[in-house]
Amino acid sequence: MANNFVDRGHEVTIITFKNPESDFYKLRPAIRRVALARSDNSRSGIRTKIARNLDWMRTLRNHLKEQRPGIVISFMNTANILILLAACGLQIPVIATEHTNPKAYPLGFHWRVLRRLTYPFASSLVSVSKGMNESFSWLPLSRRNVIVNALAPEFEDLPIPVNSNRKTQIVSMGRLHWEKGFDQLLSAFAKIVRQHPDWTLLILGEGGERQKLDEQIKALGIGESVKMPGAVNNVIPFLQESSVFVLSSRYEGFGNVIIEAMASGLPVVSFSCDYGPSEIIAEGEDGVLVPAGDVDALARAIEQLIQNEAERKRLAENAQKSARRFYIDNIMDQWEALIQDRRAVATHAPAEARQI
Repeated sequence: MANNFVDRGHEVTIITFKNPESDFYKLRPAIRRVALARSDNSRSGIRTKIARNLDWMRTLRNHLKEQRPGIVISFMNTANILILLAACGLQIPVIATEHTNPKAYPLGFHWRVLRRLTYPFASSLVSVSKGMNESFSWLPLSRRNVIVNALAPEFEDLPIPVNSNRKTQIVSMGRLHWEKGFDQLLSAFAKIVRQHPDWTLLILGEGGERQKLDEQIKALGIGESVKMPGAVNNVIPFLQESSVFVLSSRYEGFGNVIIEAMASGLPVVSFSCDYGPSEIIAEGEDGVLVPAGDVDALARAIEQLIQNEAERKRLAENAQKSARRFYIDNIMDQWEALIQDRRAVATHAPAEARQI
């Protein structure tokens, strides 16, 4: 988003609370990069956390006073709260965004109270799915918007991989955490792999559940058919070497990996979990949805695609066409329109390109 904003003529500053050794994403040279890591992040305790948050808010407020941005876009719940507090009284419009399922990731009591107090002062709250947007029905509808996540540009206009019976790999990816449901995927795969011993399962990602998943693979006796190489920088080659993508999450905020798989020309089988998958996939047209948590249904859906190459090809072609609506320019047009609208409301004057 930051790179695209710069390309569209905006001045952009990215502010983070932590000071990483290097940024994962490559930023345009014109983007100003600020990190607020001044407090000792290694210490814990309620007093230390309060002091750190107050320090961050003071520093944020100083930056806002100095830079006077035309608009601020904040990401994630606690960051939204801190920036709204820091911007109090400065007459700078703030667009807060929510990316995580509030039912699955409930905030602590004090943060929940602060969210109720601060979110009404946001110029707009942007959620990445319609389901998530409904979770904030206590805010006026006029102040809530849905703008889904965009595909990274490298996923645009990829060639559809050649599907043939020589390609017998199922792929999934995400953090190896409980909410991603890879234990459910392993259970489903174990139900069908003995009937299709030439098929393998590839899980890309890393996380705290690795040992449990390794133990489950051993207990199920499917070690010869499952690969978990860890996190990779470029997932596209792995996607295009596969024939089916599966999302087994217990819940999502949106489900970026679905649109990445679709753009890569893969048929997708997904649990219809909250939130996102049912808003991305048109059942039977560009993918397959099964009831959330139903491992047997997941196994049946995967097996049906294993047995039907023509159906895999049909879904893959439709999926790649559907993924075009998530191209970065399409999503950024929506952001541009929202920013102009919110700035016009805040200033009662035509909105011009300014600092973000």
